[in-house]
Amino acid sequence: MKKNASVVKAKLVDMLDETNQAVIWPLINENKRILEQLKQDRGSIKSRESFEQAKKDVQLQAIQIERDVIQNLFEQGKISRDLTRELRQNLNLYETYYFGSEELA
Repeated sequence: MKKNASVVKAKLVDMLDETNQAVIWPLINENKRILEQLKQDRGSIKSRESFEQAKKDVQLQAIQIERDVIQNLFEQGKISRDLTRELRQNLNLYETYYFGSEELA
C-alpha cells in the first residue's frame, strides 16, 4: 500500500505544472493524508493484536496455575479424588469454552 501511494504521489508530481496546481496539490495532500491514516491504522491493529496475545498468555498461565493448585491440594490430601476430577473437568470446560472457538476461526 505504501509503495502504491508513493507511485501515485510521483505521478501527481510529474503531472504538476502551472496550469493545474489548483487541482494537483489537493490530490497530493489527500494522498499524503491517506498514507498517514494507513500508518496509524496499522499501528492500532498491531497494538490490539499484541494486547490480545498478551491477554491470552496470561489466561493460559492462570489456567496452568489452577491445575497446579488442584494437583497440590490432591497430593496433600486436602481434596478427594472425586473433587479433583470435578475441578479438572470444570477447568477443562472453561478452557474449551474460552479457547476452543479460536481453533475453529
